[in-house]
Amino acid sequence: YRTVQQNIDTMFNSAAFHKVRAAFYKDKTSQFDSTYMNVAVHVRRFNTRDCRTGGTDTPDSYYLDVMNKIRSKYLKKPLKFHIYSQGIPTSFREYVADDVVLHLNESIQDTFTGFVFADILVTSQSSFSYIAALLTHGTVYYKKFWHPPLNHWIKG
Repeated sequence: YRTVQQNIDTMFNSAAFHKVRAAFYKDKTSQFDSTYMNVAVHVRRFNTRDCRTGGTDTPDSYYLDVMNKIRSKYLKKPLKFHIYSQGIPTSFREYVADDVVLHLNESIQDTFTGFVFADILVTSQSSFSYIAALLTHGTVYYKKFWHPPLNHWIKG
């Protein structure tokens, strides 16, 4: 494990990992509207199914700040932010905007596929969005935690 963590970029560029990526993408297509630059944002919140709390304390202001940075940086194509999380809509009032779609309490498969196929992925302190970040061909905005980022990810 330590060897992989310390050599994550080498592992990412290995033939074995390219096979893993190809296997994931086989027979899958994006469900996103290609007229937009689609941004998946993983807002990790308390999970009632397994009661894990680690990484769920990132304030909304962090994600909103990253979203605003993306809004100011990517001007060539209209943006559509897809907020993936768990909870009730009233807990996500701060995110409501014309360019935002809430994906709350959706299936793990749909959420993960949304992360991977997004043009931009904003991760949380979560192995779930981290693995999706390894698989995506999109731009990754990485939220620091115990798994190391790839060199080309944008650190936030």
